[in-house]
Amino acid sequence: MDGIRRRRRAIAHDLTVSLAAAAIVAAATKLLSMIAPGLLTWPVPRWLVAAALPGTAAAFFLLGRRLNRHPPQAFVVISVPTWSRWIADLVRQLADTLGSNNIDLVLKYVPYDYSGRNQLRKLDSLRKTRSHTVGGFIIAAQPQHVLPELVEFCTSTEYPIVFLDVLPFADRRDYPARSAFVGCDARKIGEQAAEWVARDLRRQAVVDPHVLVMTGDAQHGRHERFTEVLWRLIPAVTIDVIESGQFTRDRAYESATSYLRTRRRHGAAVHAVFCTNDEMALGVLDAVQARIAAGDDLTELAVIGVDGIAEVRALINADNTQLRATIVQDANRIAQTGVDILLRMRGGAPSPGPVLIPTELYPAG
Repeated sequence: MDGIRRRRRAIAHDLTVSLAAAAIVAAATKLLSMIAPGLLTWPVPRWLVAAALPGTAAAFFLLGRRLNRHPPQAFVVISVPTWSRWIADLVRQLADTLGSNNIDLVLKYVPYDYSGRNQLRKLDSLRKTRSHTVGGFIIAAQPQHVLPELVEFCTSTEYPIVFLDVLPFADRRDYPARSAFVGCDARKIGEQAAEWVARDLRRQAVVDPHVLVMTGDAQHGRHERFTEVLWRLIPAVTIDVIESGQFTRDRAYESATSYLRTRRRHGAAVHAVFCTNDEMALGVLDAVQARIAAGDDLTELAVIGVDGIAEVRALINADNTQLRATIVQDANRIAQTGVDILLRMRGGAPSPGPVLIPTELYPAG
């Protein structure tokens, strides 16, 4: 059905261009007769006129086709509370991968969308199908609050949709036709982080460890699974969860500073901090180093993040800060897999549902 609609639109477009070309030729002939009335009275063989007019119309037709030709495009709607360097890297990888397939990427950014409602207005503007749109990607904010609207959008468009980074549907059976997800398993990330923290606490032989989780109002599976696994591995652990970090360095710095000061006043230690992205890990590190400069003993505290951005990996390699590890999400592999699935669904392949990309601990082990 989609192919029939596209062919009808193409035929209508070509017919419009042909009629416009004929009108231009007629207007040009009339104008020439007015400017040089004697010119068209010259004896001209009828066969020449018969050949010239269609040829001229065809030339205008081909010119119109070329002028109206749009390069194929894919859009990405990013609706996250804040922009991060990992998101920026993912978008760059998407653009590069699409570019290698001669497809342009159009960015639709919805900033500060804490409820998930703002993204719906952006999606509404994309409902009208364009012949040069091959599909779209969505990084959704608070998908659990707008599930009916996301399903309706996917089913109403004539092109495939691939969700990235934030898992939109809990069950693979909930995915509309020609929609999919490509990203990492949030719960697996939390599990990997908890296992690393447990090993580090045992290495230090901490008897009653105290751990802070810095997160925001998204990717809940990361910190929920982290607390489940860490409590199972170390039953005596105390875990505090702060959700005001909002995935930014500044907000994490403010929240961690207040938290560390409170712990210091009560004479209580903090042994590890799990941050659910690297931007917050850098903010926590800033707060930790500021408290060390103020005289607090936090040298044995360990900070672990998520994403594997270049600055965090460089600090881990330097081995002179409290930032000890990160869970790496491979933005390049996510982009390449997402584009491949989009183009396959565009060609008629069924939806694969959620496709999970493995994560890696950095440094390994």
